[in-house]
Amino acid sequence: MTWGSEWGILWGEGIAAGAGDTPVTSGSWTYEAFYRFPPGRNLTNSVQSLARISVSGSASGSSPLAGIVPAINCVAISGSNSIVLYSSPSYGTSSVNIFTLQLTGVNVFDGNQWNISFGRFRSDDPTDYLPEGVSKSNTSSSYFLRAARAQRDKIIEKFVTSSFYQETDIAGARNMWSATFSGSVTSGGPILTIGSQSLAESSNYGLMSGSFSDIVRTTEFDGKIGHMRLWSKGLLEREWEEHVRNFKSLGVTNPLTHFNFVNELDNSWGRLRMDASTDQYVTQSNSDGEISIFDFAQSQLHMSGTGFETSTRIITPETFYYSYISPKFDEASTINKVRARGYKSRDLALINNAKFGIAHQIEPNEAPHDDARFTIDFSIIDALDQDIINLFATFEGLENWIGDPELMYAPDYPQLENLREIYFNRLDDKINLKSFFEFFKWFDRNIGHFISALLPRKTRFRGVNFVVESHMLERPKFENFNNDQYLDLATERSSLKGAILLQQIVGEIKKF
Repeated sequence: MTWGSEWGILWGEGIAAGAGDTPVTSGSWTYEAFYRFPPGRNLTNSVQSLARISVSGSASGSSPLAGIVPAINCVAISGSNSIVLYSSPSYGTSSVNIFTLQLTGVNVFDGNQWNISFGRFRSDDPTDYLPEGVSKSNTSSSYFLRAARAQRDKIIEKFVTSSFYQETDIAGARNMWSATFSGSVTSGGPILTIGSQSLAESSNYGLMSGSFSDIVRTTEFDGKIGHMRLWSKGLLEREWEEHVRNFKSLGVTNPLTHFNFVNELDNSWGRLRMDASTDQYVTQSNSDGEISIFDFAQSQLHMSGTGFETSTRIITPETFYYSYISPKFDEASTINKVRARGYKSRDLALINNAKFGIAHQIEPNEAPHDDARFTIDFSIIDALDQDIINLFATFEGLENWIGDPELMYAPDYPQLENLREIYFNRLDDKINLKSFFEFFKWFDRNIGHFISALLPRKTRFRGVNFVVESHMLERPKFENFNNDQYLDLATERSSLKGAILLQQIVGEIKKF
């Protein structure tokens, strides 16, 4: 989708003085989106603004912000293969220097799809939610800038950088994110903006200081953008990497706490706030050149775009080649049909559990036992599982929720039940089982026999089947009652009292 106009969202609803509402975040946060610059397109500016975070104010008060002032601007520079994050998240003085993060060697103008994200880990975050190498601090927060692109399950290129920013007062300046928003300074709240924008000519706030280069205030954007997401937590690198491989992924390490429908647990403030995936019915601008972008996180943080051509398609289809974590994690499966038994590289042999050197024969204990059966299974749950798995960035949580030894004597999996209550808030309509089954019957009648004729003779074709199964969060549980043998005093012989009744059955057994 091409954006060439002012286009933003109010980060914190109702944060004007006296409103009494809570902003979306004043602490840790992350913005991420997919970008692509089609090759051959002429750029209006060699410096492209990928996204900006601004603050807005009014002309009242002792030291107000007039209009919209950018505090963070992420720009890509054509010709230098670099992405730079310019930031001046302070207000109250013009003497504060600009804060810069730069990625070198990344060429986002190569026509590929890039996931670009930036954000902040606040100084007082819980240690468990900070990235490796970052410790809690009373004075500094960590800002990060990331860019990567993937081909299916492989991340081809990845660039990451981060740096600290002092949170305490500097020469009378205060940090804009941790400050109290008021009508005298930032009455309108932070705004996420992508596309060209008119800015104030002079200001001592944010990036508008006259001592900064004009490049930090660039607003032009001539590329395509999609799947914009806003988190009120700093995304860990392993969480972000799963988003790079799977453009649909909303995965975090602990979806019980950090998914968008959790708001009462400890540390649940850090979660998905906005998911503008652009997968919506309305794809063209209206008669005024405006379009609304739906928030699929159901936080009502819908985005709006203006300045487009009237009644023109704005959101266009884009092909993504991606991979996702298999929801059939407890079943043996592989996509690798070639099993090499000998490698010239010792490292490759170790990784693939093979031999180092030339292998002339297969050991009996390593002989493959392939299943020659072949079926085509239709399951309505398969589509549901593919959406559920998008909640996970890793299997760390599932390993504990399913494999905890204490669950041996439990009748069910309590954490999976909690996760079901969270996930099914995401579905706002009933699944159309009838239409799916009608498609299955058509496929079975018309396509099944063609497939059977094309299969090799050694393959045992089991037909086209409609499968009824449980989804991945509805896992059956075997409850072990061995605890009664050791813990229940009623089963001890010393406590057995009373009459023992016996039954005798008399009859004949004959062979006919």
